[in-house]
Formats: sequence, structure tokens, C-alpha cells
Amino acid sequence: MILFRVWYLAVVRHEEYSEKARKPQRRAVVEHIGRASIRDRFNQPLAINRTQFNAAVCYAHVRQIPNFRWETDAQGKRVRVAVRAKYIEAMSKKIAEELDINASQVEDAIHAKASLMPHASFVIAENITEAQYYRLRLMEKDWPGIVAQLSSRRYYPQGKVACDVIGMMGAISAEEYFKIAEELAELEDYITHREAGEIPFLPKGFQSPLEVRDRIVELRQKAYTMRDFVGKSGIEAKFDEELRGFSGKKLFEVDVKGNVIRQLPVALPPMPGQRVILTISAELQEFAESLLAQAEAERCKVAGSLAEPWIKGGAIVAMDAQTGEVLTMASYPRFDPNDFIPLHSASNSHQRLKILEWLENEDRIGEIWDGHAPLEREIYDAKTGYRSERVPLSWASYLEAVLPKKGNLKLFFDRAECLEKILSHQDAFLQESKDRKEDYADRLLQVDLCRLLARSEEFTPQLRAKLGQISCQEYFAERQAFLRLRRRVEEEAKELHNTYLFDPWRAQKFKSFLKNKRLEEKKEKRYPRPYTDYLEQVNRSMFEEFWQNYDLSLIEALLSDQREGKQLPLLVELQEKIQIIKEADPDLQRLAERLKGLSSREKRALFKSFRGFRELTGPLFGYCSRIRKTKESQQLKHLAAAFYPLNGYGYGRSQAFRQSTPAGSIFKLAVAYQALLEQYEALKEQGRTLASLNPLTLIDESRTGMGASIVLGRTAEGSPITRLYKGGRLPRSSHAGIGRVDMIGAIEQSSNVYFSILAAENIKDPAMLTQVAWQFGFGEKSGIELPGEISGNLPRDLAEDKTGIYAYAIGQHSLVVTPLQTAVMMAAVAGDGRVLKPSIIQLKAGREMERDAGELFNYAHFPYQQELGEIGIHFPLFSVSSVQQEHSAVSYSPIQVRRALFYPKEIREMLMEGMRKVVQGSRGSARLSAVRRACSSPQVYRIYTEMAPEFIGKTGTAEILYKQTVDKETKAALHTHTWFAGVNFAKDHHNQIDWNTPQIVVVVYLRFGHWGREVAPLVALMMKKWEDICKKHGGTSYIRPPMDDRLN
Repeated sequence: MILFRVWYLAVVRHEEYSEKARKPQRRAVVEHIGRASIRDRFNQPLAINRTQFNAAVCYAHVRQIPNFRWETDAQGKRVRVAVRAKYIEAMSKKIAEELDINASQVEDAIHAKASLMPHASFVIAENITEAQYYRLRLMEKDWPGIVAQLSSRRYYPQGKVACDVIGMMGAISAEEYFKIAEELAELEDYITHREAGEIPFLPKGFQSPLEVRDRIVELRQKAYTMRDFVGKSGIEAKFDEELRGFSGKKLFEVDVKGNVIRQLPVALPPMPGQRVILTISAELQEFAESLLAQAEAERCKVAGSLAEPWIKGGAIVAMDAQTGEVLTMASYPRFDPNDFIPLHSASNSHQRLKILEWLENEDRIGEIWDGHAPLEREIYDAKTGYRSERVPLSWASYLEAVLPKKGNLKLFFDRAECLEKILSHQDAFLQESKDRKEDYADRLLQVDLCRLLARSEEFTPQLRAKLGQISCQEYFAERQAFLRLRRRVEEEAKELHNTYLFDPWRAQKFKSFLKNKRLEEKKEKRYPRPYTDYLEQVNRSMFEEFWQNYDLSLIEALLSDQREGKQLPLLVELQEKIQIIKEADPDLQRLAERLKGLSSREKRALFKSFRGFRELTGPLFGYCSRIRKTKESQQLKHLAAAFYPLNGYGYGRSQAFRQSTPAGSIFKLAVAYQALLEQYEALKEQGRTLASLNPLTLIDESRTGMGASIVLGRTAEGSPITRLYKGGRLPRSSHAGIGRVDMIGAIEQSSNVYFSILAAENIKDPAMLTQVAWQFGFGEKSGIELPGEISGNLPRDLAEDKTGIYAYAIGQHSLVVTPLQTAVMMAAVAGDGRVLKPSIIQLKAGREMERDAGELFNYAHFPYQQELGEIGIHFPLFSVSSVQQEHSAVSYSPIQVRRALFYPKEIREMLMEGMRKVVQGSRGSARLSAVRRACSSPQVYRIYTEMAPEFIGKTGTAEILYKQTVDKETKAALHTHTWFAGVNFAKDHHNQIDWNTPQIVVVVYLRFGHWGREVAPLVALMMKKWEDICKKHGGTSYIRPPMDDRLN
């Protein structure tokens, strides 16, 4: 049978297989396209592509040089010369000289990596300078294989502006890549079964087989690879596929060795992604962010202090009250999305530190603890602009952050000024019984803090005698100086290790080492790995062994200026590099001076006591509920990280829509609406006049003092309203002297007593309080086109909790909202009761394709196939562009009304009057006389005075319990977050204010503030700035979408 089969293939089918062997092969090359831009409403670029210059090598050009050649040497003998290897060595040196990189690494990359895919350009160095690029271009003709490559990378020209909205890019993760691959496989499996005559179920989310085919086409043309960058947050993530566009495809005829013969005329051109135009104004956004940074500086009581939150944060949201378009969504703190775009250059280490700062992970905390990076925050000044305030972490500032200002713990560490007292306290504690340890939580914390600074078992009696009088502050600072020096020495030693130790080993032993590895691969039937992988592995293990053996010796020699030892050549070079660091670091100089009185053994013992953050793995004696933990256990490093908030400061988590907070007094408007609505319906049902629409009148006479019987006010009939009132605890108003108030006066002066009683006694069903909050958009996501939005929370226990009703009525209890939700509510209250869906996308514009899904990427059928086959041509010669048709497309975001509230004009007028008096009334919480004291400058007050007659608003002060310290002795303290929500109105052709046409809503929220009136000037500044921007551009946007087409 075997012989017959051989005869059959060799004789009968000889011509057929010979024809197949002679047929030219084809290779498809995917042609990528640049990502589309993101722009603001005035067409200002927020995310674009910037040209990037790369140095690359194309091994296919190098292969044109023969591998070996016979030559005659000086003695007349014919010898075989490795021409290609010598050429690659020379070319590597040339590239390394031009780019100032290691020549051997370039040569290794060419041999081990560029040669694997010879027809693709392998990038040696990214982001080279333009001058280097053009010099490499000139070298291309003399050095085959060198490729000066042009590519693009994402760039955010406005830097940090609107970072939470735009988002950031990042390398595609394995999970994201396999998710796309699995989706494609599932859809292709459906099509395969359908074409086989089966009737499979449609995949979830699809309405027809045609939609499945279209999705397959789309995924194939997106051409995701493991090296791609995708959107990770914000608009970049939400609209990743639209921005990405469609890749093209080129076909090449290649010979049996894979060399390109010619490009075939068949081509599928790439199609750019769709440009996304946002509703925000970059100019207004930048202005809002500067206001937040300026307010941050004004709320700092003591510069550089960690006794209060280092970064407090806040948000500003501005929204078009008619369309729901978000004009600004600013948040503090902010990050720079450019830092997440990798730059393989000298700035890599700096970029890593910035990424750690934005991610706020354990590595970032360790960098601060070890002294490699300071605590940093962004401050703005109108005269000088932005600046960074940096404060290195010291032992004093750490204790300030984790311990209360008063108490036994603070008193102990104030008295324990020197190291000996810290060590002695540990010794005394270790001698106590175990039962005693368990009795005192703060005593255990006290000992753990001592161990965090220095562990007594690491200090010999001789070392304690010499160093015991060092202050704790100096010891902590010298520890950080030592750790900074150790990292720098390690970095420098790696390069010198390669020169003095690794390179000689490679020259002598690597060939035999690699030979053994190849034998192992063959024996275990594994694919051969690039030899550079083995080089890196050996280099890493050799350096780790070297560093473990000589790290302390090197540092000791460098600090003591020794010039003797086993590693003398390496040491001499290190001393020259490190001397500059020593001269610039006074803590390091002090440490070097202190070492002079110690023996070599004592020096190393001291060095070992200088433990870095990652080395603090010892368990805690006690347990702290307010610090981090790992698998239910707490280590010293978790206590060290206690100065940093558990949830971070909020980089990358917008305060505007991704974090929630109590609403405070702004929520009183929702309670007022429900009470007025029930009063309105009752009057209508009874046939009474609406002149008595006011549902409640009382006297608010809140007094300071304690006790359940203290009188907070009186009813209209004169009955006292006490602190404990009808089964619940009433909140007092924030200021005294309010007096007799009705609904309008209660809004004007923000009476807590009024709204608490209003909610409890004038609203029939407590469930309606939750229902009305939901109707206004609280307790659910707003639907804005951004990932990561949170819904907040609405209480569910009001029917059983009278105190809860009282607190909920003034925006407290378990009610938490976002500034974006608050802006939606204000637009509904100031408008006609429509609750709008906020939008961040104004329009998407670009090219859309119309392609035959059955023909895409399928060349089994092509034009004139039969005619070309008759003359022996079995591939297409003519373009298939007829399969693809493109057309311009612009899609506007529709105006969406989530729900429309019943909103009679009588109710609106009463709420509007109350909010007008907040700003313009003689007793308003944001009246001119009250705001004057809160304004940061006369110019700000002048603008507020100018704008006050044109807008209405509501102040808010939300109380929270916050505890920064880790002790159990002190309780959480009461802090306030401040709000102000304002609305201004359009003007008619007579320049008169049209109070029926709200224009923009501005909501300002500041964490750890004082009073709502302090925030009101920021709202006026935002409204004034928006007026100036509209005048500057001659309209409210670059392209004004047609209103009729957008209504939904």
C-alpha cells in the first residue's frame, strides 16, 4: 500500500503537485492606522497622535549579505570568514554610537530577535530625537538593515486638563486580548454551524446572522495584537473601538525563502477611526481645575502638615440646563495621562515614579517611606500659575499623621527623643506577660511604632552605647539617606558588574553554557528560546549573588572613602559617581561622619537596621482596624503605610462622578418639592386657593448647649421644639438667630429644624422621600458616557427611624450622591421638571464603511477569476475596492429626558424665590455681606457682586465623621464638606434676564471645607468665565448640533 501510494503521488498527481509548488506564495500584511483624535466643543485637541522616531533593523536586508565567504589570509591560506556576523557587529557599534546605547545589546537583539521575523522591522530604540532619525536615514544607504522608522504615539497636548474625562491608554492586558479572541471564536463557530446547515442559537446581543457577520468583520479589521495599546479609562476606554478605526491589508508575492518579489494590486486601505467631539470646553475645564487647586491651598491650615488630610480634593461640574451637555467636569487631584504612554528613554525612571504616584499602590507608599519620593500636591496661584508642593516624609510628620494631637501615645513619643528610649521601651515590653500585652491596644501600638523605627534585637550593647543618643528624627532621616544611596549604588553597580564580571564570563563560558541549554531543549522537546533570554537570566542571577555578597561592603567603602578590597576597579569608578550624591545630601554626610567612630562590624549592623519598606515583614503585636493588611495578617509595613489614606487621595477616581458624599443642605430642595407637591394636590382637591401653598411656618431659634430638652425652636402656635422631638433627635441649624421662617425663608437661611419637621410631619409617607430623590436622579447612575460611574445610595429605613428622617431631610443619614447627580437635580428644579441624561459626547465624526461582509478578507473569489485561471494566474490582479465603500458620517448625541416631573409653575416660583434669596436676600446664606469675608481677593468679590443678580443657588454643608489616626484612644471627629449649586439664566434681546430659561448649572464641591458660602464665589467665577468664552468664540460651541434632530 505504501509503495502504491508513493507511485500514485509521484506519477499520477505529479503535474498537480508540481504546479502547486511553482505557484508564487502570497503574504498578507496588516496596515495599521493612527487613532482618531478627541477634541472639546470648540474643536480644541485633547488627545492626538504625535510623530515618534524609532531606530529599527530589518534583518531581511541584512540577509542579502552572504553568511560566509572564502578569503586568502596573510599567509596565503584560504579561510572561511563570517562576513554577515562581522557586518552585524560593525553595524551594532555604529547604531550604539549614534544612540548612546550598549553595542553588545544591540547585536544580541539583532541575532536573537530581529532574525526571527526578518521581513518586519525590529525596533531597537523608541522615541529617538529628530536629529538622530535623520542621521540614521542618511546611514540607510551605506548600512543595509538600518531602518529609520516613523510611527505615532498618543499625546495629550493639554496635559492634566480633563484627565478623568479623557482617560488614559495602556498596553492591552492578557484578559482583554483573550476576551476579544474568545468573542471572535464564538461568532465564527456560530457562522460555521450555520453554513453547515444547522440552526444554532444566535449569540447573545445579536438580532440576526448579518449582525454576527458584521461584528466578525469589525473584530478582524481591528486587528488587536498583544502589543497594542487600548483605552483603559474615560473616553479612551468607552469609545476605544470607534477611535481605533479599521486596519488595512496589503498582499505581497514572495518566493520560497520568504523574500518579497512584488506587491500585488489587491489592497484594502485602512480607514481612520471616528473623531470624538466632547461637550466640555477645555478652557472652562482648565479654569475650573485651577480654582480647585487654588481652593486646596486656601484650605491648608499649616503648610506641609500631615495632621489633616494632605490632599483634600473637590469637584466642579458645569452643565447646560437645556440639553444636559456637561461643559466642565473637573476634579482634584488630577493626573497626567501622558505618563502612561511608554517612552523607552532616559526619562523612564522618572516616568515610573509618576505612574506610581497616579496609581497610589503599595510601591508608591514604599517610595515615600524610604525617602525616594516626597509627598506631593499641586497648588495654583493666580500670579505664578501651578506649582508642586513637596514634603519629604520625616519621623515627626509620620507621627503627626498617625497619632492624635493629644493623648498618651503622643506624649510618649514627644518624650522619647532619642533612639535609646525607643529600644529600651521594647526591652521592657518583651519582659511583660502575654496577658498584659492583650489588655492594652494602644500599648501594643506604641511598641509596634517603636519596632517600626528600630528593632532592639538588631542593636548590640556596644552599638547602643555609641548610637543610643541619636535623635529619632536623625535616625529616620539617615535611614532614608542610606536607602537612597543603596538604590543608586545598585543601579551603577549593574553597569560596572557587566563590564568587570559578566562580560568576561560571557567571553569564556557562554558558548558551552548555551550548548548545554540547547541539548536540554532537544531532550525535553522544547522550542529553542532566544539566547538573549538565557543571557538575561544568567546576568540577573550573577548580579543578585554579587549584590548579596558585596552590597554592604561597597556602601561601607563608599561612605568611608576606602580604596582597597576585592572589587577595587569597580569601587574606584563607583566612588567617582557617588561623590556628587554625597555632596548634595546633608543626611548622607551626617551618616558618613557618624560611621567614623564605628568598627566595620558595627557599621554593617547599623546598615542592616536601616530596613526598607519591603523588608518590614515582621508581624504586629497589636491589631489596627484602620490600616492595610495582607490575608488577614498585619505587618510592620502596613503600619508604616498608615500615613497614606486607605483608599488613596483619589488620583484617577473623579470626585465628580466616581466618588459619592453626603449631599448636605442642597438636598433640601428635593424635600421642599415633595412637600409643596403634596400641599398643591391637597389644595387642588379641596378647591382652595394656591395662595396658601406654603406648607409650614415655624420659629427656628437654635441655641448652643447639650441635652435632650434644649429648645431648638417653636411651632407657629408657640409650642417648643426640643432636641428630642416626637421619637427622634432633631439636628440644630448651623447658625443661630434664624427666627420665624416659611418655605422661602427656610431655603434662604437653610434652616435644619424647618426641613426636618417638614419631612416628618408634612409628607404623608416617608417612602415618598426616597421616591422623590430617585425621581431627581439620585440613587442611580446618571447614564453619562463614561465608565466607572457610581450610583450613590438612598436610605431604605426611613419608615422605622424618625431620627433618620430628620437627618435625611437635610441631606445626611445614609444618603450619598455625586456632584454630577446634583447638577442634574438642579437643572430639573430650575427648569421645567425634566430630568435630563447628562452627556459628555457632542458628536462623532469620521468615515463609515459599507463592505460586503462575505467578501472581506476572502480572496477565494475575485474579479475575472475564470478568465485569469485560463492563462494560469490563480490570484487577483485587480483591486477589490469595489467591495468597500466609504461615506462621511456625523452622529450627534441626542437630548435624552430620563423622566419628566409634575412641576406646576406655583411650586417652581416658590423654589426659585427661595434660591434667589440665598444669593440676593438680606439674610441669605450666600448674601454679599456673608461672602465678602470668604472671598480670597477683592477681584473675586467684585465678580461675585457683578454676577449675583443673575443667578440663583443653594449652599450646602455636609457633615462626616473622619478619623485619620490609628489609635483606639481617640474617636472620629466631625468634619464638613461644602457645596454650592448655582444656576444662571439666558437673556432676551433686551438684555433682560429670562427667569424661565435656565442656561448653565454649576455645582462646586470641596472636601474638608467650612461653610457653603465660601464656595459660592467659585460658582460666580465659573459663570463669568463661561460668558467670556462664549463671547470669545462667538457661540457656545464650534458646531451647534441641530436641536430638532437631537430630541429623543
